[in-house]
Amino acid sequence: RPKEEMQNRCAVNVRTEQCCGEHRRRLELFCQEDEAFICVLCVPRHSGHSFVFLHDAVSVYKDKLKASLSSLELKVRDLKDLQTKTETEFREIEEHAVNLEKYIAEEFVKLHQFLHDKEQKLIYQLNSKASEILKEMEENLECIKSGITEIHS
Repeated sequence: RPKEEMQNRCAVNVRTEQCCGEHRRRLELFCQEDEAFICVLCVPRHSGHSFVFLHDAVSVYKDKLKASLSSLELKVRDLKDLQTKTETEFREIEEHAVNLEKYIAEEFVKLHQFLHDKEQKLIYQLNSKASEILKEMEENLECIKSGITEIHS
């Protein structure tokens, strides 16, 4: 392809211009229907088509490209703004999740401590009640023993 492009160029007054590959003439016109640059000898093959001079076509397409570029730049800016917003939201959600996990862990530590304290209190109450009942039963047993001893004596 580069070889073809080199063959399609004409040297005119020290500057290089595109030339028609078939006629080796300078491309001066733009066929609007075919969207192609042509030389004046190619015009009969494009009968019924409309033409503009090359520099006019370049100007029109340059304006179209500028408009497209401007539109794309706006889209890029909007997408960058969206990216920044999304990244910020992502970091905030990540931070919130870490904080929530820490909070849950802290609450479970408190809950474990509460349950441990409650367990110790209930065990203490059970042991106290059991000691009280056993002491009472022991006193009753002593009374029964002394009653039996009195009866035997």
